[in-house]
Amino acid sequence: MVTTDLTLIVFGPIVLATGLLFMRHDDRKGLFELAFGVSIVPFLYSLTLLRTFDPDGHAFQFLTPDRFRSWIVIEDVVNIEYLLGIDGISILLVLLTTFITPLVILTALRRPRENYRQFLLALLALESCILGCLCALDLFLFLVFWTASLVPVFFITGVWGTGRKLSSAVKFIIFSLIGCIALFASAFTLRSLSTHGSFNIIELLNDPNIQNLGPYGQSWLFWGFFIAFAIRIPVFPLHTWLPDLNRDSPATGTVIINTLMLILGTFGFARICIPLFPDAAIAFAPAIMVLAVISIIYGAWLASIQRDMRRLIAYTSISHMGFIVLGLFSLTQNGLTGAILHMVNYGICICGLTIIAGILLERRGSLKITDFGGLIKSAPTLGVMFWIIAFALIGLPGLNIFASLFLIITSLFEHGNYLIGAITLTGLIWLAVMMLGLIQKIMLGKATSPAIEKIKDLDRREFYVLALLVLLMFYFGLSSPSLTSKIEPATDRTYYKVHPYTPFSSETGGDQ
Repeated sequence: MVTTDLTLIVFGPIVLATGLLFMRHDDRKGLFELAFGVSIVPFLYSLTLLRTFDPDGHAFQFLTPDRFRSWIVIEDVVNIEYLLGIDGISILLVLLTTFITPLVILTALRRPRENYRQFLLALLALESCILGCLCALDLFLFLVFWTASLVPVFFITGVWGTGRKLSSAVKFIIFSLIGCIALFASAFTLRSLSTHGSFNIIELLNDPNIQNLGPYGQSWLFWGFFIAFAIRIPVFPLHTWLPDLNRDSPATGTVIINTLMLILGTFGFARICIPLFPDAAIAFAPAIMVLAVISIIYGAWLASIQRDMRRLIAYTSISHMGFIVLGLFSLTQNGLTGAILHMVNYGICICGLTIIAGILLERRGSLKITDFGGLIKSAPTLGVMFWIIAFALIGLPGLNIFASLFLIITSLFEHGNYLIGAITLTGLIWLAVMMLGLIQKIMLGKATSPAIEKIKDLDRREFYVLALLVLLMFYFGLSSPSLTSKIEPATDRTYYKVHPYTPFSSETGGDQ
């Protein structure tokens, strides 16, 4: 049977996007149509993964054939492989990335007004970098995609942003480069300590030298990776770059940054930190869970006092990413599964909220919350979409985020983390208060300006984009087992890396 080639999914966006270079720079409609078509192709092709993906398999699937793996080989000194593959942790994130990108392109139909071709190229290049991180099974290859992803984000904000755009872009780069230094140092140290001197993640997962380092030996490597991933998430207190970047990025840029870029950090925890360094993960899990709870409470509280909707979205993202980190480092089966599921559910919901923010900015020319009020009267369809997405973000039963939050929080109580579980629930209450307050200030009450009464409702394109996201929120909320069934075998593999003496560990069949 012919299987899906992950290379085509990863490099498809940027390779096909080169066609934009052969079009007139002022042919805005043609550039948009080509970019949208380019973004649709990887999504349609990635759907074929579902056809042959084995939901019961614990092994990595769709691996690059051996004959294509040699990349940088220098005798017996260096052996860096071009190795791609996915499992239950990454397949849904790959599908989420290829699904969200066409929606992002659709929101970029009218903005930015200048250098439109280059902007579309930057978006599609960023998609390829994100997909590369999700599929890379060679650590050096992962680092290449991880570092490359900084470039399009810098230009998206620094060139097409507003306000203090260059300052925000530079701040993001400085934070990220600090993380990259720690990442590269840990990765090369890990290679030097491994039995075969390899960057191959599958081999490293079973490497006896790494497994025998113990908590102290693993901790140095663990924290190097942790810092880089914590910056990208971002975890408190490494979060200060995100509100500024959100405020000054173009509306389209904030969609992909909040939806996909942040998830790479939590993915790094699930793919590298926890399974490669299980002893260190166990040792530091209590401290990291405390940081996650602080992120949840701190993000929800600061979101509730923001006056600008873009910064509110940033702090909402920080809070929700805290839930994911909490689930991962609960080191329980339900917690791990709930965390991966929450990455997908959060991505869909925050994408919808960020798109609505972009629509409001385009209509009103401002995202100051005090500039709105009574919007439901002039834009009822937009108001309904806004309400549904807001309720999804606070975990209303029947919508998608409820299932993942339920798994994460119940995993805390089931394993005796009663205090952390109780505090986490207060964070969820803060999020609910914040989001209900946002609905009241923007949608209800009296209009703060005559301009509010003239705001147009959703056009057909905007309606279809938001309706598609809302339908997914209901579908995943009512049929979450269809997702967890694909996630659980991979999270079980991670769980039994951390808890190797459980009976099931002998049945996992290895990590390849």
